[in-house]
Amino acid sequence: MENISIDTLILKLHDVNAVKFGEYKLKSGMMTPIYIDVKVVVSHPALMNQVNTFVFYSL
Repeated sequence: MENISIDTLILKLHDVNAVKFGEYKLKSGMMTPIYIDVKVVVSHPALMNQVNTFVFYSL
């Protein structure tokens, strides 16, 4: 398993334009200024694997 820092992961997400800034309403009704577009991430399998691994080991 490749260890990846949160900073590196965020930069990679930004590089593929998966990080969106603005006013977004979540399904819960909460508002957020940052949104990660998972539809973009699934188009990059290696990055998707890194995101999955990061989330798995963060839980």
